[in-house]
Amino acid sequence: MSLLRTNRAPRQFGVQSGFTYLGILFVVAFIGVGLGVIGQLWSISARRSDEQQLLFVGDAYRRAIASYYQHGGRFPQTLDELVLDTRVTPPMHHLRKLYVDPVGYGTEWRVVAGADGGIAGVASQSMVKPLKVANFQREYKAFEDAECYCQWEFTYSAPARFRQRRP
Repeated sequence: MSLLRTNRAPRQFGVQSGFTYLGILFVVAFIGVGLGVIGQLWSISARRSDEQQLLFVGDAYRRAIASYYQHGGRFPQTLDELVLDTRVTPPMHHLRKLYVDPVGYGTEWRVVAGADGGIAGVASQSMVKPLKVANFQREYKAFEDAECYCQWEFTYSAPARFRQRRP
């Protein structure tokens, strides 16, 4: 007598034989699409956060350049001078540290030259189109409809030294 013999009838496949398999495929596809949407939303949220960080850091550079200029009448020659200004005693710190470009993912900023050849501002080197295109603060209205983050220039405009007198 053989141990492999059974008295069961052979299985017959009917109309519903692939229904479970097809249902599992639909569930897997649905999960994949859902994860794709969640990934895209997370990516957009991360970019918005990076934009907010760029606005914060860029404004910190602009304020530091303004402070540097107001304490000596000239623009800094390097960004390092914003961290340690040795022109005055005791040395001043207009910035705590040099910040990384949050959208360019590097420490290199594009510098905007001032009237005296120094640094009047900074801008990102990123060529990516910004998500934010409107509702900027008054001093950054020029950022509206920018084609890339590189057009967001955080600059300090020194006041005119000599103004014409009205008769």
